[in-house]
This record gives sequence, C-alpha cells and structure tokens, in this order.
Amino acid sequence: MSKKPAKSKLLMPNLPNELPLASINELREEDSVALSLIQDCTLGTQTAANVAISQVLFKNVVFNSVHWPALKLTDTVFDQCDLSNVDFTHCFMDRVQLTNCKLGKGLGTVVVS
Repeated sequence: MSKKPAKSKLLMPNLPNELPLASINELREEDSVALSLIQDCTLGTQTAANVAISQVLFKNVVFNSVHWPALKLTDTVFDQCDLSNVDFTHCFMDRVQLTNCKLGKGLGTVVVS
C-alpha cells in the first residue's frame, strides 16, 4: 500500500481590513514595521539587517537598491510592487503574498513557511 503525498496548505496573510497609511524613510538595523499600508512610493537606497515587518501591505511600491539581509516578513502582502532591485538575502517569510510583482535576481536565500 503506497502513501499519498501530504498536501501542504499555504496560509494567506492575516491582515486587518483597514491599515493606517505610513511611510518608510530609512530603516536601521533591528527596526520593525507593523500594521501599516505603504503605497505609491519609491523606497530609495537602504541597508539594514534584521528588520522585522509584520502585517504590512505594500501597494505599488518600487524598491530601489534595498538591501535588508535577514529580513523577517510575517503576514505581509506585496501588491503591484517592483522588487527587482532588492536583496532579501536569508529572508524568512511566513504568510507572505506577492501579487503582480516584478521580481529580480536579488531575492537571495528565502525561507518560506
């Protein structure tokens, strides 16, 4: 008797229906961003390690030379974002959704749970 392969269920991000509009000027090491809507902007050159982002909706955001190694993303949505110039090396993602996004080579090692 052969076993059936286990079906894994992808969990959708857990976001509130309404999020307050916010902006990210520059993140520093070990900063965190939570419960925010970030939209219609360009994030300029940034480098910060061990950043935590939780329950954030990025909508129509261009990430321009963003280097966030060891980023932790939880319950986060990227909608119509340009991620082609990001470096998320050793990023951990839990319940993250990318919709209609432009991706590049800089995602590095990504762990998705």
